[in-house]
Amino acid sequence: MKQVRFIEKSHQYVDDETGDDLISVSKFTEKFKPKIDWATKAQGVATRLTKETGVKITKKEILAKWAYKRDKSAEIGTLYHNIREDELIASHEPVFYNKKCKKKTPEYKGKDKLSLPINLLEYYDKAYLSQQIYHAYKPARLKSLF
Repeated sequence: MKQVRFIEKSHQYVDDETGDDLISVSKFTEKFKPKIDWATKAQGVATRLTKETGVKITKKEILAKWAYKRDKSAEIGTLYHNIREDELIASHEPVFYNKKCKKKTPEYKGKDKLSLPINLLEYYDKAYLSQQIYHAYKPARLKSLF
């Protein structure tokens, strides 16, 4: 694996050489969290709110509200991330921890960002954008553990 391609639209990581899907850090760590039955939780919330307000609220309405909040939060988070990334790209010498740094912008393949293997980073005076660095371990192999 020479480079990882980040497809922003689907928030997907792909081995650029093989086309294999790779697992993101957030999806990997989710494998260790306890499973939650959101339908049961939504039913409990709907029942409680119906009792409290006297207005019939359904599980479907609660799940729709949660889905809307999830999607809107992701949209806002992506927008904020892109604004901060654009600021870093536009800055001449970004400052981190009171140290001026040169910046290293990613290569692109179409609209997709290509990442750098961590063992090729130039340490000390470079600022790298997120989703630009990956560890030399092959993340795709982690999928087989689960």
